[in-house]
Amino acid sequence: MLSLYDILKTARTGITPSLWNMAAARAFFGETFERTDENDYVYNDHTIIFYKGGKLRPKVPETLGNNAMTEIAAEAFSGSSVNAVKLPEGMEVIR
Repeated sequence: MLSLYDILKTARTGITPSLWNMAAARAFFGETFERTDENDYVYNDHTIIFYKGGKLRPKVPETLGNNAMTEIAAEAFSGSSVNAVKLPEGMEVIR
């Protein structure tokens, strides 16, 4: 992840605005996700049905209630103020 110093240094070197925007986006959307737990979700077996937590950038855990989460409902984050979600490696299906 880029540091603020790297971003500012890039801005002073005359790099094109599109590259600057890409560098800023990488810094902003880097690993800035917030940890969540089973209290933040409604889930059934291996499927996340609904997110009821209050974090803006939740990181979905690999397991909830001792079950590996492999599916997520398409409407799971609708109605929330979430602006980005980090899904676990094993997530296979979004319905």
